[in-house]
Amino acid sequence: MPARRTLLAALAAGLAGCAAGPTPTDPPDTPAGSPESSPTPSPVAFPDGPKAEPARPDPLTRESVREYVRTHEHRYAYNTLYQGPAWDVSVGAEVLAVTEAADGFRVRVESYGGASRGGGTASPTGTPVAADWGRREFVYVVTPEATRRGPVRG
Repeated sequence: MPARRTLLAALAAGLAGCAAGPTPTDPPDTPAGSPESSPTPSPVAFPDGPKAEPARPDPLTRESVREYVRTHEHRYAYNTLYQGPAWDVSVGAEVLAVTEAADGFRVRVESYGGASRGGGTASPTGTPVAADWGRREFVYVVTPEATRRGPVRG
């Protein structure tokens, strides 16, 4: 029973925090899912694969950052799904919003697609193999020094 009491206490504390309203770190009047409402993303660890990480733009402009993030997310999703030359990978990426920030740009992007073992091959059991990326939204923060990527909140 102690584990149950601990869980209930944690749940009660969490709900009390929700009832208290916004914290000073919440951006005022920012719609959920917008680049501004998402937490600060983490530095990108680009996955290994056949697609190279794109070069960061210099200078950073609204258009150069838009194209950079679209290409970056496309290649990121591709490399994540790629399991070798027998796989057919089909992904896309679309920039949904670009917002200029004090230190650079915040960009909201959606990626989508999937992969399947191509060429008519199947798993050892004869079952076709597929990986679905689905539709996912991320926020990128691009500054002159770094690129960060994280999930959209809300």
